[in-house]
Amino acid sequence: MTMDGFSKALHSQEWTVRALIMTCAIAACSTGVSAAEIRYHGENIKGSPVVSIVGELERADIERFADVTRNLEDAVVLFESDGGDLEAGLEIGTRIRLRGFSSVVANGKQCQSACALAWLGGVTRHLGDGAVVSFHAAYIMKDSIAQETGAGNALVGAYAANLGLRRDLPPEAPSFITR
Repeated sequence: MTMDGFSKALHSQEWTVRALIMTCAIAACSTGVSAAEIRYHGENIKGSPVVSIVGELERADIERFADVTRNLEDAVVLFESDGGDLEAGLEIGTRIRLRGFSSVVANGKQCQSACALAWLGGVTRHLGDGAVVSFHAAYIMKDSIAQETGAGNALVGAYAANLGLRRDLPPEAPSFITR
């Protein structure tokens, strides 16, 4: 499957929340933050609580996300990040799925790497116009060189299986996100 094919598959899903995406785009924080900023923004025009995660994900963000969302029955989680820590992305995505939250990358924004994995956790996932979600194989840094890690990719594959992605994305999706 090509990146274009995967992108088309994501965009081919029913998107019924253009107004939601526009509301979330207004609530987005600016980029350039070295660690993730996780904020509650109140409710959007549909009455759903909006939480944003902007910046590089770190392990401490797992608990920050839990703190911010602790009292929310449902939420829309808005993402804008170049990535960060694999464990943070997987755990935040798992918490999003378990809580039944939706995930959004707003118009013209990007969500890469660990962010993209967290975004996958949304019970419903939304992409705004020109939004970019990008994946790559898990890696570790060894002597300042990125080296793919089979163990990391196995974690990502297990995560994708636990989310049930094969039901709502092409069967090749788990393989695609770990290449």
